[in-house]
Parts: sequence; C-alpha cells; structure tokens
Amino acid sequence: MIINLRLLTVLLSCAPLLRVEALRNISLEDQDTVIVYAPPGAWNQISGSSLDHGGAHMLTDKPGATATFKFTGRYI
Repeated sequence: MIINLRLLTVLLSCAPLLRVEALRNISLEDQDTVIVYAPPGAWNQISGSSLDHGGAHMLTDKPGATATFKFTGRYI
C-alpha cells in the first residue's frame, strides 16, 4: 500500500505538467481563403455533382499545379 500511495502522490504532483489535447476534425471548403491554388488560372471550379459538399470542387489538369494550406496539428 505504501508503494501505491507514493505512486499516486507522484502522479498527482505531476498532473499540472501533463497536457491533454482533444482530437477534433476541421473541414475546409474548396474556396476557403487558407487554400492557395497555383499557378493562377490553372484551377477551375467544377459544379453540378451531387457528391460535392457545398456544390462544387476544384480541378486541374496542369502538370505542376498545386493546392497548399498551412495548419498546426499532427494529422491530415
């Protein structure tokens, strides 16, 4: 019992130092300003599909075209 009590004391004294982060999902729409499509004019907004959330999606057939955004997190 003494060992368990000591362990509990150590854990409780460290509790303020522990950082717990909750996972959460964040969704972006294709027209969100944090997404940068490059080069200019290489991307087209396509609409009309019932599968599109928000009614449209972005599409390119240009080699080297990119869509980038910065985020803070661990997963994408």
